[in-house]
Amino acid sequence: MEDLLRYVMKKTSVTVLEHLILDWGKIPLKTLDFTLQKSIFMEKLISLCDEYRISYSDTAKLDLLHTMKFPEKYTWIAHKLVFRHRRTAASITDLKHFQNLISETLNKTTICDVAARKHKYSFWCRVSKPESHNAVYIIHYPESCYFLMAKTGTALIKSIVCTSLAECLNAESFTMLPLDGKCPDSLAEILLHRDENASHLYKYDQGYYLPRKMVKTSEKINKNVWTENKEHKKKNERANTEAFGPFVQPVMEHLTVDIHTKFRGRKVLPELAKDTVVHGRLEFSGTNVLQGLNNLAKESLAIVPMPFYLTSVPSLGKNYMKIYDK
Repeated sequence: MEDLLRYVMKKTSVTVLEHLILDWGKIPLKTLDFTLQKSIFMEKLISLCDEYRISYSDTAKLDLLHTMKFPEKYTWIAHKLVFRHRRTAASITDLKHFQNLISETLNKTTICDVAARKHKYSFWCRVSKPESHNAVYIIHYPESCYFLMAKTGTALIKSIVCTSLAECLNAESFTMLPLDGKCPDSLAEILLHRDENASHLYKYDQGYYLPRKMVKTSEKINKNVWTENKEHKKKNERANTEAFGPFVQPVMEHLTVDIHTKFRGRKVLPELAKDTVVHGRLEFSGTNVLQGLNNLAKESLAIVPMPFYLTSVPSLGKNYMKIYDK
């Protein structure tokens, strides 16, 4: 307990600790003097934890609270649960039930400590070996097939946690997605908004997504919005087919576009000369760049129709081009 407590205190300030300890609720604030020097405050807090018989599991919850307050200190990787028969959601919406299931499933393989908390309608979990501060953090979005995992912990424990999570949510397996970042809310917005199978289960409110089943409201989905979205998607598909054709695109692993164009922002930077030229390079790489561009347009992740210099690449017979002003 003491080692983990020192670890948590070293990565935050005394001022922040005051808010964390208040949310933690294990030690009365009146017993602490937050004006003390950090080293003295640390020893005082450790002494109080011994007095109040704070366990390692209790301290793990404090560490989880710190992670929830500062998620940007970690890089979060998106994962997707794979279900049989095209099932698209994990339907556990009770935090305690969720925590117990993960603990039971993990303990079949190895002994772990699991701390869990609900935050912005998502489940945040901290998993570690007993008495260790080297933890794995995950965020699961109930009623969806997605979860995020922080780039912490060993590869072995992360694999065990992912496998156990999939098992307790009745998923067949899991897969890592090519999506990561330091803002979980933004990653959730991308995952839950773009997935047609998940988006009808969630609503966007106060800057984050929340499961409709967990919201006590009589709000109904506006069918006009869904109709408009479907029409917009059909329009994009027609424009995309006209540009790329109906078939799978030829394989091209990389594409480079050099751009040389006049600077058009002199209203913002009038001190630049009128004949200032902007030079830029746009590089695409992957297993099939053209099909990737095609897919981006299909999913409305790129402006449709795409510029002619991109849609004409198959007929140009080259993967390097220069673009100048007319």
